[in-house]
Amino acid sequence: MTFEDKTKIDLQGSQNLIFFISIAFSLIPANFITIIIKERETNTKHLQIISGISYTSYWLSNFIFELVKYLFTGGVSVGLIFLLRDLSSEEKNIILTLYFLYGFGMISITYLLSFLFVKESSAQNFTILFNYLFGPLSCTVVFILRVTPSTRSVAKVLSFIFPIFPSFSFAYGMNQLFR
Repeated sequence: MTFEDKTKIDLQGSQNLIFFISIAFSLIPANFITIIIKERETNTKHLQIISGISYTSYWLSNFIFELVKYLFTGGVSVGLIFLLRDLSSEEKNIILTLYFLYGFGMISITYLLSFLFVKESSAQNFTILFNYLFGPLSCTVVFILRVTPSTRSVAKVLSFIFPIFPSFSFAYGMNQLFR
């Protein structure tokens, strides 16, 4: 096997790893949005507001709770990456930064998306689809467009627009790391 063949195989393995990690991370927000919609259905926030808690305290405590859940769930995935890949300390720091920043952005956009729905099942399905489309799928599209010289300009435009979505930023950051 030549060095070029080994490099191609390593690149393909890295692309598969990034794709599947991005899919896993795009499923996490579906859990968060169902809790928000369920709260709206049962009106538990109203009971807490009547009991004297402020809106800021309510939403801040919910955000922190969701962040702790994400840190545990995502932390298991990041831990597996660290165990299964031989990474330098710089690569580990980049992955940890992506992991923490994705948590804040993903929870925030999930809260914003929750205002679009009344039923938790439709919210959950939309959130999974949304994070899949703007995460691993859009990152793969940008990667493919960057390979062909005639579509590189389209890839540059898309890679400038898509970072408003945390799922894309996470997948794209991982893609850039493991290229």
